[in-house]
Amino acid sequence: MRLLRLRPYYFRCYGESDWIDLDADLVILYGPNGFGKTSLVESVEWLFHGRAKRRERGVDAYGKRDYRNYYRNVHAPDDKPTFVEAEIETEDQDIHRIRRKLDNPLKNDVSNTTFIDGTEASFSTVGLDEDPAFDPVIPQHSLQDFILSRPIDRRNKISAALELDPLIEFDRALDSTNRRLQRTPPDRVEGAKEGLQSAFSKMSESEDGRVTALLKKWRKQDFDLTEDQEKIIHATQDLLDTQESNRSTLKEELKTRREKVSERVFDLRPIRPPSNRENLQEAIQESKSEIIESELKKCEDALSSYLGAAAAEYASERLSFWKTGLQLREEDTDTCPMCEAATLDAEKREEIRERLEKTSEFTSAKENLQNSISDFSRRLRQISRRIDSLFPGFLTASGKESLTDLIDDSGLLQPFLTYHDASELSIIKTKDTLNDLADSLEEISELASSPESVQEAKKRILKTGERVERSILSICSISESYAEAYK
Repeated sequence: MRLLRLRPYYFRCYGESDWIDLDADLVILYGPNGFGKTSLVESVEWLFHGRAKRRERGVDAYGKRDYRNYYRNVHAPDDKPTFVEAEIETEDQDIHRIRRKLDNPLKNDVSNTTFIDGTEASFSTVGLDEDPAFDPVIPQHSLQDFILSRPIDRRNKISAALELDPLIEFDRALDSTNRRLQRTPPDRVEGAKEGLQSAFSKMSESEDGRVTALLKKWRKQDFDLTEDQEKIIHATQDLLDTQESNRSTLKEELKTRREKVSERVFDLRPIRPPSNRENLQEAIQESKSEIIESELKKCEDALSSYLGAAAAEYASERLSFWKTGLQLREEDTDTCPMCEAATLDAEKREEIRERLEKTSEFTSAKENLQNSISDFSRRLRQISRRIDSLFPGFLTASGKESLTDLIDDSGLLQPFLTYHDASELSIIKTKDTLNDLADSLEEISELASSPESVQEAKKRILKTGERVERSILSICSISESYAEAYK
């Protein structure tokens, strides 16, 4: 897993903070005391595991009362939630937005709920382990606790983190498997035997006496791994005219020599389809279905919520003025701090609060729309980058000439070159289409803000799903046709 960016929202010392970019191999936090370094680390700790070790240690030592409302910013407005969210990239290169939110921050500072891509779900569904033994960060105070703990406690923590007990079980299972292997060889072993027979056939063509002597010995099932390997290494050194003795290095040099000899005829790499093409194609199809069924639906819902909240929007200057007035009003009086008249009675104060609440809903809806559009756009660009993997690098003009010189039968070659050129152009067209759609999506928030262009925003979202479906189906079909033409 890779942590791409983080956002603590009214968590500890943070307020309405922006996203913090963490997408790097090394992230260094520096600054004076009291500037939020520990709070940021604890936000990661709380996000992944729902607790901070420093709070737990304080509760054990001093009691819950002294550490009540530990996670929520003490200055947070009552109508603001407390949560920490992050964008992560899994080992499958899928990007998810995860969030942990306090359920009722005004009454309970412990109960919380986790969300994945806006839907309530456990983090384990995307491969994250919530066991404290697998903390993504080790704060300084936690490291001190570990060093100063009892030996048995350190042993238990290390055993849990390194999974020593399962390794012992694995060792027992390995012995059992080895005995079973001797009794009934699996298909893979039988396949290796067939591969040995193929090697015998190639060795029989060798003119090196050491290789032919080994062939006779091996056919009698007479093997000596160390001695036989030395003979093969010596024969390889003579062939390559080198003193290199490392087997892996010699193998690579032989492979390079063989490729160079092959390339004197023709290098197939620019036209050979990827060996894992079918798996790549399936993965792209799954990503396409996911963004249409999930991301597109989120965009549609977010747009509907935004349009509903937009009707209640007020001028920002007036809203700020109302909010300031309510804050400056003295208790037990209806006197307005602005006009000094008794105009802020209970009914008027409630009316203003309702207007501010509607505006808060609008701001939240607008942010949700922008985030949904951003997620959808990012996923489209990700698919666009992966399309290249379905095809080889393609021939240059000189490569086509070489291939034409080698194959006289134009009836065989010309259909392939037609697929070759069409596939190369289709990749460019499909990637341009997906990137254009991503650019177009990023304009939806602006379109939705104007009554004259609201319908255009709705149509653009719907058309995006249809065009993505057609583009991916088309490029996958072209990939299959190209592979058949190559065969």
